Amino acid sequence: MSSQTPERLKLAVEELLLTKGEAGITLRDITDSANANVAAVAYHFKSKDELIALVFQGAIEEVTGLQVERVEALPKNHSLRQLIEVWLHPLLGATSPDDRESRLWRIIQRGAAEKAPGLVSSMSSSLITVEKTLIPILASHLSHLDMDELLFRHNAILGGLAGLATNPIGLGMTKGANNKRSKDFLINWIIASLKGPATK
Repeated sequence: MSSQTPERLKLAVEELLLTKGEAGITLRDITDSANANVAAVAYHFKSKDELIALVFQGAIEEVTGLQVERVEALPKNHSLRQLIEVWLHPLLGATSPDDRESRLWRIIQRGAAEKAPGLVSSMSSSLITVEKTLIPILASHLSHLDMDELLFRHNAILGGLAGLATNPIGLGMTKGANNKRSKDFLINWIIASLKGPATK
């Protein structure tokens, strides 16, 4: 088997996750898209499900790594708005739909909205990174929230953004995220969600 086969299979899964979602992907879809035979999936990845989970895990690790780099490059006196802009850059930034990071972000968002088993099983490592990197910085801006509420709001916002990505109304909004007004809508909603009064 070609040494390029595993990479072709992973790229095929990325595309299929965007177009069909995890539940809609068949083994034949993957092998046809990758121009590979069915045995190649078992040979390189054991099963279709393990291949899909590996693609989700790779997407999460790559996106999280880029997010962490941007957060760590922020000036010490950055604002909450600046933090949100760099953390959610693929959604809010002026990137093209073909940009690698934007593509991975959309795969993760769709998987989250669909509660894809392959994504859910891959989330734990990124949550550790988020809790070590983003949450302490968020906490420095939001001293009125205890850690439980801060984590809840962070996760609720991510869930809301995942819903926007797959909702017909939200799709119009996120596709227009390069538009300053749409970007401001999203950032202001996130800031309001984070800065709201703490639960007593």
